[in-house]
Amino acid sequence: MLTQVLLVLAILFAIALLRTRKRLVALSRDLRALEVRVGALTAGGAPEGSLATEPDEARVESPAQREIAGTEPVGPWAREPEAESEPAEARATVGDTTATPLSAGGAERLEQTIGSRWAIWVGGLAFALGGLFLVRYSIERGMFSPAVRLAMAAVAGFAALAAGEFVRRRDVRLELGEDRFAPVPAILTASGAAILFGVVYAAHGIYGFIGPGTAFALLGLVSLATIALSLLHGSILAGLGLVGSYATPLLVSTQSPNPWALFSYLSLVMVATAFLARLRDTSWMMIAGIAGLGAWLVLDARFSPEPEPYAAFVSVVAIVAALAFIWLRDRESEQGLFDRLHSAVGWPVIAGVGAIVLTGLVMVRFTDIEAAPVRNVLFGMMALPLVLAAWRREGAYAVPGAIILALAVLAQLVLWGIGPVGIIVAEPDRVVAAGGEGVAEGLFIAYASAIGVLFAAFGVAMAWLNGHNRPLSRLWASAAAIIPLAAYASAVGRYADLETDYAYGFAGLLLAAVIAAAGLAVARREEPRNRLTGASALLLAAASVHLGVAIHLLTVPAWTGIALAVVALALVLAASRGIHPVLPWLAVAAGAVVLVRFGIDPAITGAAPLSTTPVFNWILAGYGIPAAVFTVSAWLLGRDGTSAPRRVMEALAIVTTLAGLAMLARHWIHGGLLELGLPATLGEQTVYTILSLGASLALIRLDDRAPSPVFRLGSMIVGYGGLVFAAFNHFFWFNPLWSGENTGANPVFNMIAVGYLLPALLAGLVWWYARSRRPWHYVAALAVFAGASLFAWISLTVRRFWQGPYISAWKETLPGETYTYSAVWLLIGIGLLVAGMRTRSRTIRAISGAVVVLTVLKVFLVDMAQLEGVLRAVSFMGLGITLIGIGLFYQRVLARAAQ
Repeated sequence: MLTQVLLVLAILFAIALLRTRKRLVALSRDLRALEVRVGALTAGGAPEGSLATEPDEARVESPAQREIAGTEPVGPWAREPEAESEPAEARATVGDTTATPLSAGGAERLEQTIGSRWAIWVGGLAFALGGLFLVRYSIERGMFSPAVRLAMAAVAGFAALAAGEFVRRRDVRLELGEDRFAPVPAILTASGAAILFGVVYAAHGIYGFIGPGTAFALLGLVSLATIALSLLHGSILAGLGLVGSYATPLLVSTQSPNPWALFSYLSLVMVATAFLARLRDTSWMMIAGIAGLGAWLVLDARFSPEPEPYAAFVSVVAIVAALAFIWLRDRESEQGLFDRLHSAVGWPVIAGVGAIVLTGLVMVRFTDIEAAPVRNVLFGMMALPLVLAAWRREGAYAVPGAIILALAVLAQLVLWGIGPVGIIVAEPDRVVAAGGEGVAEGLFIAYASAIGVLFAAFGVAMAWLNGHNRPLSRLWASAAAIIPLAAYASAVGRYADLETDYAYGFAGLLLAAVIAAAGLAVARREEPRNRLTGASALLLAAASVHLGVAIHLLTVPAWTGIALAVVALALVLAASRGIHPVLPWLAVAAGAVVLVRFGIDPAITGAAPLSTTPVFNWILAGYGIPAAVFTVSAWLLGRDGTSAPRRVMEALAIVTTLAGLAMLARHWIHGGLLELGLPATLGEQTVYTILSLGASLALIRLDDRAPSPVFRLGSMIVGYGGLVFAAFNHFFWFNPLWSGENTGANPVFNMIAVGYLLPALLAGLVWWYARSRRPWHYVAALAVFAGASLFAWISLTVRRFWQGPYISAWKETLPGETYTYSAVWLLIGIGLLVAGMRTRSRTIRAISGAVVVLTVLKVFLVDMAQLEGVLRAVSFMGLGITLIGIGLFYQRVLARAAQ
């Protein structure tokens, strides 16, 4: 109890000293200003009897006044004035004709370094080694008892301290200054402190003259005294005192450890270090103090057999208090929030928050989170950084750390007791202890709700107060958006029925309404141009996620996509009234979620059976209504001039429509079944090809009426996708030559016509419309696919005529079939040539040339080997006549072109 009282008194004493220091600085500033005014009056001729004309003997100045005013001392301690008539060069050569001025060059600086710095350091090292050799000699000879040795060492330590103080005062009195590379007083004082520290430790650890309590108190007293002496002797002593302070508990062992005494002592060291660091404005000292205390907190949480969370929490409070009331006190914050990260002010804050977060993560991992003290301390460790960030502006760096710790706690609560949670803990025996039923639902909801309310309250309030500062308000809004959402999602994932759960669903609606209201309130504090990327946008986005989860829990699968699409339309309508610029993008996000649901559950009915009725079933409503809603939303967004969300919404409408048509076709083909394992056929693939080519044609026509990059790029993306899949599936995977599929009883109107003639005609139609509207490569791809499909239809029809319904490649090709291929291919080449000439299409003429070349190769390579007699002769004669006719035709065309 006494230690806690001392800790509080130390904090109050530090605050009082800081206030006194501030007043002394102000007083010194006023005195300097007064001196300047008096000097001005003296120079300008002040009236008689004034302060400026008062004789020197009448003015009495104390040494403190002279030090504050910065004047030269008078009296016996004054320096002897130098003769002004004597030049500096002459003074430099007195007694040494070769001497140079002090700033002459490197030789003089080397002389100063060796004489005033190296000599001190080497001398100190030699003195210390001599003392060690003397002590060793006395021990080996048995000249003194241990008590006498310790007494002599203690006298030497106090003598070193006295010598350091004597030299310091002499330097101040003689105004010798201080060499930062060789501070003699600091070195002597550090030597004395180290000797005393060693004396106390030897008295306890080696000789057993004093008990653990006395040793702990004396070591701590020496360490704290060393830190206090650093106010006079510089930062070297502060580092030595910190090392000794944090090493003291390691050097004193006891059978009955007292966590309260330990962390109270460490907290006292932290406060003293913060006070010293603030007076000297030294960030490294503050960081070192925090690092030492953080190391003790982490070690205690990890290795203590019986941890005391509340005792450790005292040190966490000490870190936050030292930052808020000492380190960050009376600092003018004119820089930007994130500019402070590069200054000396921000790094101690980051170090303190890092120590707290690391301690909390270790507690989450290696302690029993089911215990109430652990949960309470973790809650406090999440709250304190938020308090620090709210109290001091530079403390905003604490917000991300608090978020990380809260997410870790929620994750541990969710995973604790669920099967392989043993991965989280290190020891195998903890796996069994962590198993079981886990945290009760009521306890989880209470704790998660407390965490969510804590972050939401701080985040919304601070985002509202800092609405004019976008980075700071956005940082706070992220805390209010992330943690409540994580808490709600954790509860839903751990305990809710993910199909339908009205309790958690209505809770999600309530959270969505509260967070949306908070976001709109924050928006009123923001500048209109910053709202799209400001804090209010984050809060509204979090509210939309809550709403989406609630809709999923409150609706059956068939209605979920429709409800989300209606929400998107409502957001667009709200955006059209100018409520918030982020609402159109949230509507786009809702539409994207609908598409994701289609990918996860194409049948949209979940586990419920789907009607086998073609077209008029849940697929029509589940895909059609969202497609219509997206179309209306795109129109509304276009009317308001919001181009980017409108284009995305147009794409959503297109994709939803195509997906719905494809699912209706698959449902019809397979008799109401949509399972992934169903065998696909050439007819089903033909439907998908027709849908993609038809969609490309529709988008081209839409782009003519309402030009849009979505329509323009979408037409090519859909078309290219359909062409790639069709080329692979039509010509290879589902080709009756390789699949052995029955082509049907009719020689002409059969599956071959469906699978090849219809896509060829539709691709030709799209090619016709795209010729002057799309790039050449897309037009050429359409033409090649149309020609290849038409060629495949004719060739497979010939084989169907000779082979019957089954045209598998393993069947032997008949002589008449071989000749028919040659004749038909020549006719195709001639027909394409005529069409290319009439339409002035070089692409069609190139395809016709490819067909003719293929026919020539076939005749010379295949027909010559397989045909005999009349068929071989007729094949070659027909090829010759055709080629001659093509040549004459081209001669006539070229002659007309020349004329």
